[in-house]
Amino acid sequence: MNIIDLAKLISAIIFVLILPGLIWSFIFFPSNTVLREHFGTVWVNLLERVVLSIALSFAIISFLLVMINYFFNLDISPLAVLIIVLFISALGIFVNILMRTEMLKWFSVQVIKIKELKYRFCDYLRRRYK
Repeated sequence: MNIIDLAKLISAIIFVLILPGLIWSFIFFPSNTVLREHFGTVWVNLLERVVLSIALSFAIISFLLVMINYFFNLDISPLAVLIIVLFISALGIFVNILMRTEMLKWFSVQVIKIKELKYRFCDYLRRRYK
């Protein structure tokens, strides 16, 4: 195996197995600064994010390839994988930008509401079972 084949292999692994899942992991689990502001803790560290990105990439890419093969009767080929990866990555980037700009305010309000409900529920349980 020469250097060019090795470079192709490494770039394909990064492009197919890490990139889509990494983008979507930032959607499902926002950055640590956002979480630290609202919850006071850090939920996802670097190792967890890498493992989640690989698992999400496997799940998303394989699910979409099977669905496209089943519904549209397209063969699973390198071109189909490339199109799926590009589409999922672009969609993830779009959703991530949307979340960071407009929906961040909505997310903050919902988190505050959930915290208030949690405190009210805990107070209710303390008063009831005293």
